[in-house]
Amino acid sequence: MSSANIEQASYWLSIIQSGQASEQQKTEFKQWLVADKQHEQAFRQVYQAQSLTSYSEPMADKLADNLKSKPVPEQSNTKQAVAAAKTVKSNVWRYFSAVAASVLLVIFFWQTQLTPAQPQTMVYQAGKQTETVHLADGTVITLGAGTQLSVSFSKNSRDLILSSGEAYFKVAHDSLRPFNIQNQNALVSVLGTEFEIQNHDKATLVNVQSGRVAVTAQNQRVEITQQQQVVVDSQKQLSPVIQLEQQQIAAWRMQRFDFVNRPIGELIDVLNRYSDSQYKLATPAIAQQKITTSFAISQVEQVLNGLAITHSIQWRKDSQGIIWLTM
Repeated sequence: MSSANIEQASYWLSIIQSGQASEQQKTEFKQWLVADKQHEQAFRQVYQAQSLTSYSEPMADKLADNLKSKPVPEQSNTKQAVAAAKTVKSNVWRYFSAVAASVLLVIFFWQTQLTPAQPQTMVYQAGKQTETVHLADGTVITLGAGTQLSVSFSKNSRDLILSSGEAYFKVAHDSLRPFNIQNQNALVSVLGTEFEIQNHDKATLVNVQSGRVAVTAQNQRVEITQQQQVVVDSQKQLSPVIQLEQQQIAAWRMQRFDFVNRPIGELIDVLNRYSDSQYKLATPAIAQQKITTSFAISQVEQVLNGLAITHSIQWRKDSQGIIWLTM
């Protein structure tokens, strides 16, 4: 293996690790990786060095083949990159670490299911609209308005914390790394499935679209499957399993909301996160009253008028635009 290849790997490692790599530099990095057979050989060799990586040679072969099959744009400033690389000192250890890190970076670019040895935590915060997050393992998450989610991946597990709001998960299957979501009431664990979690002050709702999900709270554990729901209350008690209609699951992604015998306090939480107005309870006891309703966010006024009929709850808007509910 030539010293030039070692120096080039070190150069690209410093560029990518800086966190300032442009799209052009990322393209040139890919060009360097696939441009020479020796680069590919170095790639395969690092996978065989068990002291530096735990991934298997077959996986290295598969990823190398995938990389070779991808079209590569014409080179632009690769020669300049190589010239700059010659200024970087290297030794055997730097060679292995540089190639190993380069391999992991390539895996990140193509969003495969491998992860760095050291877990990193990312925090996602949605605004007033739903947002979609694509994780490195291929999992896709839709965050509801005002939702906060932290993500930490390691070699053995995929761990998330849902601090507020709701999220719909389409989890990439990985039998070696369970996918765990923790909130204030429960732990939800899966290997690969589609489901949602709604996080409210007094309860957590887990609804499964497909696959199977395990929900654990204190010493209780239940598994639910397609079109089923379990509710975990603030005392960390599990409800009986509830059967759902498919359209009830994560309807908030289409700005629709379904409440089946749920507290009005949860309705107020949703309205405050998804609408432009602010809602408050002048009578705190209203929060515990139950409601069953289905509506689009554009139909909020109709819902409020309906509360006057079904619950004798009145509403008014003050001079600051805050909407107050009272009995």
